[in-house]
Amino acid sequence: MSSARPFSVPLYGLLQALIVLGYAIRLSWYRPLFFIPITAISCYLVLYTNAGFASPGVGSTIAIQMLSAFDGIVLKDVKQTLHRVGEKPGQILLAPFLRRLLWSCHLHNSPRGVRWAHSSHFPTYPVLSTPEQKRAFVASRIFTVFFSVALLLVFFIINGANPALTPGALRLVDQSIYVRAMSLVGLAIPAYAFINALHCMASIILVAAGISEPVDWPPLFGSPTDMYSVQSFWR
Repeated sequence: MSSARPFSVPLYGLLQALIVLGYAIRLSWYRPLFFIPITAISCYLVLYTNAGFASPGVGSTIAIQMLSAFDGIVLKDVKQTLHRVGEKPGQILLAPFLRRLLWSCHLHNSPRGVRWAHSSHFPTYPVLSTPEQKRAFVASRIFTVFFSVALLLVFFIINGANPALTPGALRLVDQSIYVRAMSLVGLAIPAYAFINALHCMASIILVAAGISEPVDWPPLFGSPTDMYSVQSFWR
């Protein structure tokens, strides 16, 4: 772990560019060759830099992107199998290269499939919102941010009083079922609140700046009453 090399941001940027370019190029004999440097860079970043050790989230993201690139570049042509809402299947194949490149960039950066035909479970918003609708969206997200921060503060206090988290305490596995359950809740809810707050803050900035529309920012989580399935809760 101590011998891991520093994470290379330029190399990571090259990885993203190769994946997007591989998606954008029309079907040809050399397109699968893009997966060779994609695999090499991904394995290097995950196995030989601190992305795989110090930051498992970054390492797992790179691994997922590599597997998605194998599916979309080698196994099939995403331009034939996927399309955005309002497009016809395969329509992007006839577009100029720059438009295909932008299309591929949007696909690569939309793991949830927002505004893509293969993800139809999101709430519907107008594609182009009025200023009033944008203000209402920003106001609702600001309220969510304040609620999430309040939830974080409450659970900081609760976790501070948890006997399992004090120095010299018994191992969590040796604590009572009540303490173990509260410890699980004390970890899960702050994580939910923190991730939700970051998502809302990003949506507030980009929608207020006119870079994106409310339709691009459906809620990150579903209702707690929908927790019977992962897809319903984590959209």
